[in-house]
Amino acid sequence: MLLGFIVGVAIVGLTFSLFIRDNIKQFGALKAIGVTNGKIRKMVAAQAGLVGLIGYGLGVLGTVFFIWGFSGNPTFKGFYIP
Repeated sequence: MLLGFIVGVAIVGLTFSLFIRDNIKQFGALKAIGVTNGKIRKMVAAQAGLVGLIGYGLGVLGTVFFIWGFSGNPTFKGFYIP
């Protein structure tokens, strides 16, 4: 479980880093029109939070449908999610 968490954090960090690098020109344009660093940080944090909530929701929804869909399969007989 710890290894999965570490790999997940690494992938999220790399993806977030790529997002920042891809949008550096847009951040520069925002700075040129007078947006403060704090406002840009808030914008990036809001976007990251929204994407995180959507990803979490889709993951939970996918898990629920997986458990619901395969609940009658004898292979998953002892599989329990509280």
